[in-house]
Amino acid sequence: MNQLEVVNSDELEAALQEREGWQGKWPSVRVIDFCDGTILEDYAFDVAVDLEMFLLRLILLETRQVTPSSSSKGSWQGEVLSAAVNPAMLRCLREHAGLFNTFIEATCGIGHWYSAKHVCYDDSLSRNEKLEGRGEFAFQKEFVILILSVDVFYEYIPLEKKHSCTQMSTDFQSTTYFFLDLPAAVLTRFMRDVAEECKLSTSFFYLDTLIADEAMRTWQKDIARKRTALKSLDHTVEHSKVNIQSIHELHALAREWHILARNLSDYAALLDFFKSASSRYFIASSAHGGSTTQTKAMLSGSLEYLASSCRSLAYLVSDYSGRTKTRIDLLYHLANQTESQSTRELAELARQDSAAMLTIAAVTLLFLPGTFIAVRPLIFQDFLECHL
Repeated sequence: MNQLEVVNSDELEAALQEREGWQGKWPSVRVIDFCDGTILEDYAFDVAVDLEMFLLRLILLETRQVTPSSSSKGSWQGEVLSAAVNPAMLRCLREHAGLFNTFIEATCGIGHWYSAKHVCYDDSLSRNEKLEGRGEFAFQKEFVILILSVDVFYEYIPLEKKHSCTQMSTDFQSTTYFFLDLPAAVLTRFMRDVAEECKLSTSFFYLDTLIADEAMRTWQKDIARKRTALKSLDHTVEHSKVNIQSIHELHALAREWHILARNLSDYAALLDFFKSASSRYFIASSAHGGSTTQTKAMLSGSLEYLASSCRSLAYLVSDYSGRTKTRIDLLYHLANQTESQSTRELAELARQDSAAMLTIAAVTLLFLPGTFIAVRPLIFQDFLECHL
């Protein structure tokens, strides 16, 4: 199901038509079907076909480097882009597999490609049900809303320069996932866990929590690397080591801390969305007899753990960002001290030079009168000899 009011259909169609002329080898789309924790099929999807019944379907899309054609009207004309998916495949998946227009927007760089975005739709059916009873309450009717399906879409940022997005659609009988650039580590973990416990293949939001956990692990390693770089720059306290290179490295590190802080803030909002979306799902699935108290408790515990990890990483990033700023200020202060010391040394040399000049002037003043008196009679004598 697509919410048309959030999609500019004309802009989306123009973007797809433009990409049809782009050059490059489009990556294939991988489809994995599960049933009772067992892989039924794992193949490259190229045409619309009717598939066997499945409980869980994973459709994996990848971006690949392509070059826009010379007739492209976009600002990226002539550039090599990595964020591109075969437009014919996107149309096919939209028509036959239920791919969201919002998902296609993300692959085309339209809308909120560079910000966290998440939405949850549900398709409901309203009906009046007659309540059985006696007396004055007989034939009383109750207005009931039955949720037929739930669709979830969200974007996340596992790395600085690579965006990914996920769509999950379920009718409480089967579930389809669409992934754009799903990290390989997530798929490996999911396959291993499902092989050990087949029920995990139908556990709501289990894959999504794996994605979030993998992002946290990636950022944790990134924070450790940046912390090591910061500690190595801590040795630049000595005046002899204060240089422009150190300041540039610290500025680059400060920028990376800011990016990490923004990503963690976006992810905290995404985890809140997971909580609200899971609540809507469990309310809807209760009418279908699909959820259990144990499933809710497990998901709630996983989300709480991820939220706690996100807060912990955010505190670390804030701390290291402050330390980096302090180090930059210290280096500027030390550089100013070094410059002030040089200025004082120049002033001292100038003072010494002035003292020498004063000495020369004093000697000159001392001997000049005597020299004048000694030379003047000789001048008069020469003058008289010349005129007599």
